[in-house]
This record gives sequence, C-alpha cells and structure tokens, in this order.
Amino acid sequence: MTEAAKRKRLFVAVLVSVAMFALLLRLGVWQLDRAQYKETLAAQAQENSARSPSPAHEIIEREGTESWYFRPVRVVGRFDPEHQYLLDNRTYDGRAGYHVLSVFVYGTKRLLVNRGWAPVGLDRRVLPDIRIDDQQMSLTGRLAPPPGSGLLLGDSGYGQASWPKVVQRVELDSMKGQVGFSLLPAVLLLDPKHPACLSCRWVVAQGISAERHRGYAVQWFSLAAALVVLLGAASFFGDRRSGR
Repeated sequence: MTEAAKRKRLFVAVLVSVAMFALLLRLGVWQLDRAQYKETLAAQAQENSARSPSPAHEIIEREGTESWYFRPVRVVGRFDPEHQYLLDNRTYDGRAGYHVLSVFVYGTKRLLVNRGWAPVGLDRRVLPDIRIDDQQMSLTGRLAPPPGSGLLLGDSGYGQASWPKVVQRVELDSMKGQVGFSLLPAVLLLDPKHPACLSCRWVVAQGISAERHRGYAVQWFSLAAALVVLLGAASFFGDRRSGR
C-alpha cells in the first residue's frame, strides 16, 4: 500500500471516529435533556393538581398544551351513549383489557372521557358491558394529553361498523368524523370515586421515566469513552509497529 493510500485511509478512519464520538455525545446530552423535561412535567403536574377545578375548554384555551397537564376539571353535561371506544392493549394489575373512552357533551363542547379499565373476556368477540345513560351529571377529574399512538401494526379499528369500536390508538380526527363534532385536544381522566368510573387508577406518566433517560445517557457517554480508549490503543500500537 502506498503512503498516499495509507494517509487517505487514516484520514477516513479519523473522520468516521470523530463523527461517531460526536453522535454518541449528542445522544447522551439529548437523554439528559429528556430527563430534565420529564422532571419538569412531573413537578408541573404536582403543582397543577392543587389548583381549583375549571371547565376543560377554559383551561386549554388559556394555557399551552403541557401547562394544563393533570389540571383538575369540573364539567356538567351528558354522556353520548352511542359513541364509545375501547382502547385496546391496556393492563390493570397484570390483566389485559381496554380503557373505556366515552364522549361527554357540555354546552357546545365535546370532551373525551377515560372511564377506566374494563377486562378482556375469554372470547374477544364478546365486548365488556360499558353502557352509560345520557342523564345530566357533573364530572370531575384531571386533564391529560391523549395517549401516545406508538407503533401501529395493522388496522387502527376506526373502520368498524358497530359500536363500541375497539381501537388501537386515539385519533381525534377520526373520532370527529364519526361523532360529527370536534373533540377538545385532551382526555379527562375521570375521578375514581365517580359512579361512571370503572377500574380507575391514574398515575402521572409521560413514557420513559427521568431515571431511565439518565441511565441511557450514561450508556451513550460510556460508549463515547470506550471509543476514545479504543482509538488511543489503536494509535499506540500502530505507532509501535511503525517504529519497528
């Protein structure tokens, strides 16, 4: 191999190594930023939980999306008993089931209400009894963003002809087309003490915890450090071979 070819190969190797090192550092810093973000959300949720209840639309219109997370809500209206959704793949105490999502009408607004968990039976074709009447009632609970969609494998479920519909994720636009009205961009986590609530146990959760993000950051930084050690070792032994 000519000297020029060796220099070129060395240059490419150094360039790739620097790019990998920069990428690893960037991933580590990104994970630390996510950890800080999750801690801020948790602190905000705790602060919001102590505020006085307000109508959902007033909270959403006054504040940014994340600032109303877990805010207490009180609304008076009626459930729409014809339009309900079963959000699939939800567990409760290790058991498979659904989250029951019902449309609540108050004034000119419509809000998606999570009434809690219902179990999957031995036969998935037999859906749980989630009937609700349309009498006027007062609801209390806390606001949360619609559940994350995640990776969808197969049909979302919104094309089913019958109700309730078993869906794989919350799609507010699809729901709008089916119920005929826009829904507020939030979900009300119904007060577990409310008679309309099924098995309800709400926790402040935003996906991966801050601790796990920090753990991932440590892994990325460790890989960056290992890369530096490997490059140093390769350079050291390369110089020794050249000196022979």
